Amino acid sequence: MPLANRLLNVFAAPGEVFDAVRAAPPTAVNWLIPLILSIVMSAVSVALIYSQPTVVQQLREQQTKALDDQVKAGKMTRAQADQAAAWTDTFFGPSFARLMGTVSASVVNLIRICWWGLVLWGLGRLVLRAEFTYVKALEVAGLGFMIAILGGLVSALLTVCLGKICTLSLGLLALQLGPQSLLRMALQSADFFDLWLLGVMTMGLARLAGVSWLKAFPLTLAYWLVMEGFLLGIAWFFISLSSGFK
Repeated sequence: MPLANRLLNVFAAPGEVFDAVRAAPPTAVNWLIPLILSIVMSAVSVALIYSQPTVVQQLREQQTKALDDQVKAGKMTRAQADQAAAWTDTFFGPSFARLMGTVSASVVNLIRICWWGLVLWGLGRLVLRAEFTYVKALEVAGLGFMIAILGGLVSALLTVCLGKICTLSLGLLALQLGPQSLLRMALQSADFFDLWLLGVMTMGLARLAGVSWLKAFPLTLAYWLVMEGFLLGIAWFFISLSSGFK
């Protein structure tokens, strides 16, 4: 199966793509090309988001509110808060934010691909007792990550259209809540593309391990629920810490 077909068919027929990956010799482009595409997607998405004055203003308001909370908590003086705001505006303006956003998103995407490969390999080898290499799991994770790339672009377009940073998730029902609201974060966990990615990764695990999708799904679902709970727990901790556990 040609590379272009693998990259596109993962949206409509992931099972056929992963069967071809399993049968073929190790091919690094199966995860390198999605990684490169994710870097391009990150640059485009960040540029789109920071081209919106309303979004930039919201980010500044969030920064101002965070500094005001620090002043109210007695952790810094008003003069220190004003100095921090001025320093941030000087050295971390929109141009720098675009650069850092692109770099950080690219690093995160690399980690996500490698991590998903490790998860698939671990579940397949340790739980399903299947024989396949980490390299094959990495190829499946890379091709499956095409779903996340599409999701990133859709999120950027939604942000442009709605004037708020958001994703195609149940979080759209709670846009009136602040970005630090745990309820909004929990609703954003039900992201359409994340769930789609979960299903595709499950298919990849099933084809690599030679089992049915229904047998592999409880494993990937349990992992996803634990990971989302862990991330929400971290978010709650830092929100509580920033507010002085009030």
